[in-house]
Amino acid sequence: CGALDIGGGQKPQAFLRRVLWNVSALEMAVKPADDGEVIASWGFPDERQSWSWEEQKRLMRVNLYSTRCACVLLALNGRNVSEGCVNVSRATAYTATVRVPYEPGTLEATGFDARGRAIATRTFKTSGPAAKLRLAADRTTIRPSRADLSYVTVEVVDADGVLVACANESSLAACVPPTVRFKLEGAGEITAVGSGDPTDASSFHQLARKTFRGRATAIIRPGSPSAAPPRSGKLTLTASSAGLASATLTIELRGGEVVS
Repeated sequence: CGALDIGGGQKPQAFLRRVLWNVSALEMAVKPADDGEVIASWGFPDERQSWSWEEQKRLMRVNLYSTRCACVLLALNGRNVSEGCVNVSRATAYTATVRVPYEPGTLEATGFDARGRAIATRTFKTSGPAAKLRLAADRTTIRPSRADLSYVTVEVVDADGVLVACANESSLAACVPPTVRFKLEGAGEITAVGSGDPTDASSFHQLARKTFRGRATAIIRPGSPSAAPPRSGKLTLTASSAGLASATLTIELRGGEVVS
């Protein structure tokens, strides 16, 4: 029932909750309409915030979530595919559903208020081939303390920066998720690595991880079990994967007293 997976990524239920908690005005999520998924009473559909799929013309189910919009218009490559502005309200459980045959390109949802003014948009673009890695940290400045951490997400992206994720990551699928290797320089350690894959039982203490839906996570900790961190300094994390341009991120140690 949690909204986050073990790698810190949003699970499908987070998309609806973001609008219910007034964090977002509009969310959009997609899944194949004919995948035969069985959803338990406490479950959510395994939908994604992506428009990168494998089968041309396969019917996709697009869910649009909003508490602030009166209706939502859905367009694919500039064409209206929602047959006008679809109502979304408490009566519809703040959800509008549109079924769209898949074709690569740009899927865009625009939400309108009761006066017909556009107040929110969500856009997904089909990715090209994987080209590089991208790193982003929840914080790039942390205290020089063994009790402080920085959570760094690595993403596989195309040349334009669009997330690249396998539509099917089963062992029999043709798409193979890249494995990312991490290296840290400076007075700190990679205390754990992981991903949101619920079937991946590999150790959190390895320095490599197979990505899941284009992402993996590394947790950075100042100092080491045998040495306290310095009062200030920098930690440099590098992520690499075969055939992809690597990425580097610097985390600064600053502020507060040193805590071992």
